[in-house]
Amino acid sequence: MEAMEKSGGSIVNISSLMGQVGLIYGTAYCAAKGAVTHMTKCAALEAAPYQIRINSVHPGVIWTNMVVDLMGDDEAVRETLRTETPLQVLGEPNDIAEGVAFLVSDDSKYITGSEFSIDGGRGCD
Repeated sequence: MEAMEKSGGSIVNISSLMGQVGLIYGTAYCAAKGAVTHMTKCAALEAAPYQIRINSVHPGVIWTNMVVDLMGDDEAVRETLRTETPLQVLGEPNDIAEGVAFLVSDDSKYITGSEFSIDGGRGCD
């Protein structure tokens, strides 16, 4: 952050939907992601005088190699994850990239310390 103090800018930390909600048998993972969420808020307050914006992104289920490794690359798995998502769409890596691109752009110049959920509505319940 020190290198940015003269010019300002934006930092985006990647957390998880599990940094906002609980998950059975996910205590350690949720605790780690929750720490990222709250660290982001504290850092945003500390960086604000330098015009540095810091936000966190909270992906839901995104179809990546990690999900395939955990659940398998099976059409039934994809369909279950899709239907369990309120928008009825399975997230893709580009969905996260576009959210991050927004947060580092001037279009988000008044956003700092925020939790930006990109989860198809999974965190709404």
